Amino acid sequence: MTCIDCHTDEDALAAAHSDATSASKMLTKLKQTEVENSLCLSCHEGTLENLVSATEGIASVTDSKGTAVNPHSVLSSEQHAGILCGDCHSMHSDKGIEESAHDECISCHHADVFQCYTCHD
Repeated sequence: MTCIDCHTDEDALAAAHSDATSASKMLTKLKQTEVENSLCLSCHEGTLENLVSATEGIASVTDSKGTAVNPHSVLSSEQHAGILCGDCHSMHSDKGIEESAHDECISCHHADVFQCYTCHD
């Protein structure tokens, strides 16, 4: 795969690389480019509903109280609509999927508790 296979916004990709050299570390500006979920789903299961079905038995992210969730299932809720596949699945990270997915979850679930209404009314 090439960069353009996923980063289809060529202008944003060019801007992110504007002062990069071959010796540069991975650019944090790449986070300014966006990979649409539809692009990921075009190779992985076709639709979010199919992806949820295919990963139904997988609960890969666990909070501090032991609540395990399938992150693909929560993506279909209104509260999670803004989460992109690339927020958890990064081609540019050494982190395992469980760690990067958990990091994404605790960006909002800051008390590391996934059950709703345990922290705020």
